[in-house]
Amino acid sequence: MQRKTNWYVITGGLSSGKITTVNLHKERGYITTFEPARHSLDTQHLKGKTTEDVLPLDYRPNSLQISPIKT
Repeated sequence: MQRKTNWYVITGGLSSGKITTVNLHKERGYITTFEPARHSLDTQHLKGKTTEDVLPLDYRPNSLQISPIKT
């Protein structure tokens, strides 16, 4: 039996509003999870690296995209 879910994936470059969008949904009572790229970046910052040290040289911010997960 297939289980129907209401999961969404929020993608986009740094500073495109992913965390803000997730936090707003969390404040409104939705169940959310952490953003793995942000976690990785924060971990590198704790190790003394800068954002520029971690990002690829050709990094360009992308627009925010929200897509439902098909189950």
